[in-house]
Amino acid sequence: MEEKRIYVNAAIIQTDPVNPLITADTAMEQWLDAIPSKGNAAQNLNLEKEELLVYSCFDFYAKGLEDVRKETGLELLPMLSAVMRLTELGLIRETFKNQYIRLE
Repeated sequence: MEEKRIYVNAAIIQTDPVNPLITADTAMEQWLDAIPSKGNAAQNLNLEKEELLVYSCFDFYAKGLEDVRKETGLELLPMLSAVMRLTELGLIRETFKNQYIRLE
């Protein structure tokens, strides 16, 4: 059996030519399981699609709600609802009026 390599973020995952039960998918799962968790709170919570979309727009620099609305393409009310939920969960914080930053 031919050895296969998968390149992921400059790491090489090799399948075992002796044991055909270790496929590229299995090797990838083992590699991902070995990565220590960075404790990303957003990944550990069950957030809705809109909340994840809104959360991904925020950074460690203040960003206005109008900019987030333009980036996400969401209507105003669903976007505001996601912002309020993220604020309640402690993932983002309002630093200035209508300006939010990511906390984690």
